[in-house]
Amino acid sequence: MPVAPAALALAALLVGSTVAAAQTPALQVLPLHEYSRLPEVAQVLFLAGVLEGIAFTSYLRPDYTQWTDCVRKESLEPLLKEVNGSVGIGAQEPIPWLVVRALAARGCPK
Repeated sequence: MPVAPAALALAALLVGSTVAAAQTPALQVLPLHEYSRLPEVAQVLFLAGVLEGIAFTSYLRPDYTQWTDCVRKESLEPLLKEVNGSVGIGAQEPIPWLVVRALAARGCPK
């Protein structure tokens, strides 16, 4: 299901407001059971944030352009389906690891 940019912006605003109101520390590991209960638009937003974080930390790597080209071949929805499928069959790894594993299965550089 394609997610409209306006929906992503609204979700970001709501998530940001909740985080700011709760005084949540900056680094939190989202437990799988909590991720599973998020609405789809929030899951897509979370995956987009994971990808943004990977891109930021990988910027100086020699294979950065190859990685970004690989990631951009598909929209977020197939990645969401892959990650949610892993969660559904009992994966125990954190969501960012499931994202990296799904991208590696597509042939993206690790």
